[in-house]
Amino acid sequence: MEELMHEPWLQIPEDNAVNAYVAAALRARGLALPTPTVSTYSMHVRYNLLSTGRFLALLWNWTLHFNSNGDSVKALPVELGIPARPVATVRLKNRTLSPIAERFIEQARGVANSMTIRRRAGADLKLIRR
Repeated sequence: MEELMHEPWLQIPEDNAVNAYVAAALRARGLALPTPTVSTYSMHVRYNLLSTGRFLALLWNWTLHFNSNGDSVKALPVELGIPARPVATVRLKNRTLSPIAERFIEQARGVANSMTIRRRAGADLKLIRR
């Protein structure tokens, strides 16, 4: 990973919880977030720039499965050991969910469960390049 720190990087802007989580996990391993060449929230822009082969990015493993450009990039064999972030649904007490909200939660659980089965524990964040 140290060898790659001076390469051109794509990253989401620094002022968010995702970067804080990733930065803390990297710090625990004696690493720092690389300085981004391009910073954007847009997955579309990041995947298009990654597909040029000129950039590196840290992306969650699931983005390779759920992105139409997933075949144009690949995970590099760099083990970061950063686990997946927890995700939860929150319901207000004494409130009834609409049928569409119940269906959404049911589908989201199904997708999350299928991803958990396929993923190796502790290796959810991947270093991506074309």
